[in-house]
This record gives sequence, structure tokens and C-alpha cells, in this order.
Amino acid sequence: MPTESGTSSYYDRDQDGLVDLELHELGCCDRDWALVDDDFSGRYDRLVRWSYSLMERPVDLPVATGVKVTAGQPSLSGWEK
Repeated sequence: MPTESGTSSYYDRDQDGLVDLELHELGCCDRDWALVDDDFSGRYDRLVRWSYSLMERPVDLPVATGVKVTAGQPSLSGWEK
């Protein structure tokens, strides 16, 4: 996993009460990254990192719980499915 720092935001894109996008913004140098639950199953499916290029890899992790969740999704740069 990328190094943890900066700000973390948690989004509920399908409004089912569960996190399905965990966005980590590091504030500089195009080092932001996200965990994404594409199929809204309660488990993250992808780790996405963008820098000079877009990097993705599959993951199988439980979604975050006990965090402040925002409905909808942030305005992103086109990598989200």
C-alpha cells in the first residue's frame, strides 16, 4: 500500500450506507491514491494510484468502517469506472 499521509475521504457512491471509494490525497507531486469497491460488495476491488501514469492493481480488502462517509463521489480525473 502507498504511504499513509495527507487527507483521507470516504464516499458512498450508491448510497447504501457502506464506503465504496476511499480517496487519499497527499497534497503534492501527483501521489494520490484510492481504494475502490467497483461492484458495491463491501470489499475493495482495486487500488488505483496516479502519478506520471495511472497504475491499478486488484485487491481484496474489506471497506472502511467507523469513518465519516460522504454520499456521492468526488470529481475525479476519469480513472473511476
